[in-house]
Amino acid sequence: NQTVSKKRIPSKIIEVSTPRVKTVGVQTLYRDSETQTDPYTPDYILPEGEEPEVLSISQFSHANGMLPVSMHEVNIIKRMREKQDYLENLPE
Repeated sequence: NQTVSKKRIPSKIIEVSTPRVKTVGVQTLYRDSETQTDPYTPDYILPEGEEPEVLSISQFSHANGMLPVSMHEVNIIKRMREKQDYLENLPE
């Protein structure tokens, strides 16, 4: 898929190949951050009595602006863990 042209130089003929197609880049008006969607979250079924920690932070999502997390959200997670440890160690 290349065209070949011949250029004459005194006493020599040189063949120069030129590609028939060009690669062109396109820049859009939108940034990647503007097109971010919420990641897919599949349905789940939990065994009786189990509550994984990941469900306690399910409110952190792109939709409500809490992802990616900052130090504020990290501190919220730490306080949630401390509260859970406290509740688990209360006398009955």
